[in-house]
Amino acid sequence: MKSKDDYCVIVSSKSNLDSLEKYQQWWTIGNLFGVFKTLGFNFEDTHFKNPEKIYKLIVFISIAYL
Repeated sequence: MKSKDDYCVIVSSKSNLDSLEKYQQWWTIGNLFGVFKTLGFNFEDTHFKNPEKIYKLIVFISIAYL
């Protein structure tokens, strides 16, 4: 794949043609998890135990990230 400044090479052990699309999805999800943990929101520092509160916080952080 050619980007504006450089190339992006995707290597996969699978012989499918949608490896780039899967990598793009993974990259987006990986960035979101990074934001949840250490890149600003420090999600693990909340120490929430109530599943409903955890769900609401995840929704809120996701919206703020977007």
